[in-house]
Amino acid sequence: MKHLSWKRLCVCLILFGLLFSAIGCGKAAASREMHDGAGAIGYGSDVKNGSYAASKTKDAAAADGYRDGVEYGEAAPASSEGAAEGLDIEAEYGKDDVRDDITGHQITASALNDHEAFEDWLLLFERRQDEEIPHFTEDLLGGSFWGLDSRIRLKIKVTNGTDPLYGAVVSCTGAGGKIFTARTDASGVAYLFPETYDGTYTVDLDGRTKEGTFSRQTLEQSVVLEGAAAKKSGRIQVMFVVDVTGSMSDELIFLQKEVDNVLTRVRKDNGNVPLEVSFLFYRDDGDREKFAFVPFADISSSAAYTSARNVLNNQMADGGGDYPEAFDEALLMAVKDSGWKEDRTTRLIFHIFDAPPHTNSWEQDKYEQRLEQAVRKAAELGIRYCPILASGADLLCEYLGRQGAVYTGGTSVFITDDSGIGGGHLDPDAKPMTVEYLDDLLVRLIDGYYTGVFAEPVPIDSDQKN
Repeated sequence: MKHLSWKRLCVCLILFGLLFSAIGCGKAAASREMHDGAGAIGYGSDVKNGSYAASKTKDAAAADGYRDGVEYGEAAPASSEGAAEGLDIEAEYGKDDVRDDITGHQITASALNDHEAFEDWLLLFERRQDEEIPHFTEDLLGGSFWGLDSRIRLKIKVTNGTDPLYGAVVSCTGAGGKIFTARTDASGVAYLFPETYDGTYTVDLDGRTKEGTFSRQTLEQSVVLEGAAAKKSGRIQVMFVVDVTGSMSDELIFLQKEVDNVLTRVRKDNGNVPLEVSFLFYRDDGDREKFAFVPFADISSSAAYTSARNVLNNQMADGGGDYPEAFDEALLMAVKDSGWKEDRTTRLIFHIFDAPPHTNSWEQDKYEQRLEQAVRKAAELGIRYCPILASGADLLCEYLGRQGAVYTGGTSVFITDDSGIGGGHLDPDAKPMTVEYLDDLLVRLIDGYYTGVFAEPVPIDSDQKN
């Protein structure tokens, strides 16, 4: 009898162990779904966004050492008709899965260009006596600042004596020997970050060059390249880099619904300027489709643009599992060998996300190096990085987004709670900003970077309609 009781006791212990293990797994799964669950917030968990890209293939023509093993979204066969001017998504793409009540002027957002109030940006890094803690804490940034230190800014404006010069290559070398390269924007301005107060710089445009020095007292300078032609940008390239993990349904639906409207308005505003669009969708390690890259397509080309739109339409917000995502990998991929033109092209990245890169202490250097390389490369190519922070984004998201925008002369965008769509949104540490509709804001930014003149934002309670 004793022997039999002992056996029964063992069986009971095993059963109890299995029960508690199952409960633990269930709790872990529920925890993961708190951020990247399949259910959408705001538009309802029954929203259907299509499926993953129908097939995936390596693009041998674009692949390099970094991209080995990366999977690319391949669009369904494109229609040869129904191109790009003012497309109606339901009519052209049969997008009946998108709710009918999601139209223009839905998501609300505010824009912040830290170069316009650079002293305020610098204050965020100072430990002030009148505050308990600074905004960007040492615990958040560590000693490395994620490889992005924008506290010393060299601002150079390049003209031919009368007109601003677009696309001039400006390089500086600080006293420590570190080189930073940027390109002037449509207003003739380049921002550089030498990390020291003393050094040299070189300006080059079409073979005309000029050299100079800078110091703490001369961090803002004007350079005249006599005889240089004041050529305007002749093309616009816009890439949307989009976190499409489970928590990003609202933003993905907005993009699927509004991208045609935004791009068509930009072309109309600027005399039908050649306009190309690209998409890079990303998730995280372990997801069945970690990346889906769609090469640049001219929106005036029926087949090319329809093919790109098919991939966008077929994306769904899913995967992720934990809070951090493949942020750094996606951003490096976006700037590296992705089809950016070398001529006088207005280049923009709109990065829509709600989670930072991974912060594993044993691999932190890897994440930081990728991010620093991506941001510096974007500045070198003249790509203006414009982060768009979605609901759920934390303080690290704000820091990395704003640093990337500062480094590249871009603009930070913060989706707000005013629309009532989605969860709670981060309130950045900045002076009050105008709340506008996200579609209007995107048009305003693209137009501004192309022309050098930014229109004033239209508040959401304004009677003006587009």
